[in-house]
Amino acid sequence: MISLPAVLHLAGVAQSSARDELRELAERPRFPTSTGAWRAFSARLDAYLADRFGLKPELVSAARHLSFTFRLPLVQSVIVGKDGWLYWGGHQELEQHAGLRLLSRAEIDRWIDTLRHYHDWLAARGIRFVFVLAPDKSEIYPEHLPDGIPASPVTPADQLLSALAKQGVIDAVDLRPVMRQAKSRGTLYYKFDSHWKPAAAYIGLKKVLEGRWPIPLPPLSDYRLDPKPLGGDLARLAGLECCVSEPSEDLLRTFPDPVVSRTGSGDPLQVGYRIVTRHKDYPSIFLCNDSFGDRWSVPLADVAYRIVFRRNDRPCKASAVEAEKPDLFIFEAVQRLLSEPPQPLALE
Repeated sequence: MISLPAVLHLAGVAQSSARDELRELAERPRFPTSTGAWRAFSARLDAYLADRFGLKPELVSAARHLSFTFRLPLVQSVIVGKDGWLYWGGHQELEQHAGLRLLSRAEIDRWIDTLRHYHDWLAARGIRFVFVLAPDKSEIYPEHLPDGIPASPVTPADQLLSALAKQGVIDAVDLRPVMRQAKSRGTLYYKFDSHWKPAAAYIGLKKVLEGRWPIPLPPLSDYRLDPKPLGGDLARLAGLECCVSEPSEDLLRTFPDPVVSRTGSGDPLQVGYRIVTRHKDYPSIFLCNDSFGDRWSVPLADVAYRIVFRRNDRPCKASAVEAEKPDLFIFEAVQRLLSEPPQPLALE
């Protein structure tokens, strides 16, 4: 049993791939021909063998499955909560939740100055601006967090929204109360993923558009929920795709699809994407959003002619906004990313 991984390595089977590791694997080291190469040879050989010994994927998966079953630590960026719920351990989410990472005065001012710049530039062109705060999973479901992680009475979200309210210029929508009220109607967030479910995203979008958009969303009952399994980003990060899944519950229309074309990609590594519908007499929307806002793509296509999504982790080009001439600009940010400085509107 001890020698089996080595035998499989020599046979070139049952080894990890770059996809398994989410990185490039260590290359086979060349035979050293100098003193410096000899010094580095052992470390390079060790890295090569560690990446490629036989049965590594199966052994790692089994170890993580055991850790998940017995509530042992998985990886630094994933926390196992009660009833098997997974939470981000990174992205400062739990530090914000516990009040260990609050915003400084300079950080609050930077957020306000950036949002005010968006507002003023868009208002000068007749474009309405709204800032939307999407809640963290830990904010809406703190009851599934591990014991010992208290909820702080003040969070960065409270700091920023309070400052915006005092300023009285930015139209800001806090979706935390809406999500808390909707909890009684069903589970709003995935158990093994960090995001809200599409039905919860719909509820949040309905709140955002109320009084700001002339076309009402179709009733949620006009959609059905896709039962196909979803592994979840946290399960994938923890290497638990083999062991856990849940229904994706994506919104599927029970009426004709209005989308005519979709260009670009919703992949977070890409800049964004653009949707055009057959509703030519409807207005258009431009979003500067993270992955939470991506869940709005289906219902938005039912109430707009064009929808443009651009990632908010990079500057938004003013030229792109001018080219689209939207009626509404939505800047959406999930709660856990408030500790990072907002990306500006890039004037060219």
